[in-house]
Amino acid sequence: MKLPLSIEALSVVASFLKVSLERDMLNFSAYSNKFDNNYLIVLEDKIKAVSEIVSGKIYTQELAKTTSELKDAMSEVRPILNKIEGYVKMSGKKLTTKVSGFGISAVRHPLNRSNVEGVIQTLGDVLHNIEVNRAVLSEQGMNNEIETTLSGIRDKINNLNNLQNQIISQRAIAVEENAAVFDDLCTTIKEILIAGQSLYKGTDKARIKDYTLSNLKKRVHTTSHKDKEEE
Repeated sequence: MKLPLSIEALSVVASFLKVSLERDMLNFSAYSNKFDNNYLIVLEDKIKAVSEIVSGKIYTQELAKTTSELKDAMSEVRPILNKIEGYVKMSGKKLTTKVSGFGISAVRHPLNRSNVEGVIQTLGDVLHNIEVNRAVLSEQGMNNEIETTLSGIRDKINNLNNLQNQIISQRAIAVEENAAVFDDLCTTIKEILIAGQSLYKGTDKARIKDYTLSNLKKRVHTTSHKDKEEE
């Protein structure tokens, strides 16, 4: 990758540039005869090629869906953990371990940092302590449903984490297999940016923004945010 852009942003940025280039074609063609109608046709073909790969092979939607579900599953941990902590504190010295060593805080640490593997591991420790102290916790009012629920959440997080890693691996393979297509569009984007900045830097404050990568990336973010709101 020759530009600091995500795979998904490549075709979007290129589409923005295509619109600007069409508008400013007279200036561009005067600057260099390589910028002509055929250049626009080739650019459109490159954008289409990247878009088709992203939508069909890069697993963008699958990764977003799994990541969202994983985030939701992680959010389920905290409220049930708070309830278990109450039973643990009420049990006090009757526990086989100190209250501080039951593992509640140990789960919150990776939870606050979105460390999925850490949450999975520390939840296992809490579940073990619940099993060992089930009778004592039951005396305080804790039922088996809470343990079952927590165990189910841990399994869900573990399964989603495995799925996410699998998708990321498949995505990396797909990106590598299509690297030449992505790099080709990157080269064209960079070329248009160079020409645009050469034409408008210091002379046209409005147009220069259309050929500044940082500004284009902000537009991608804004467009993506609007699309999510509409969905």
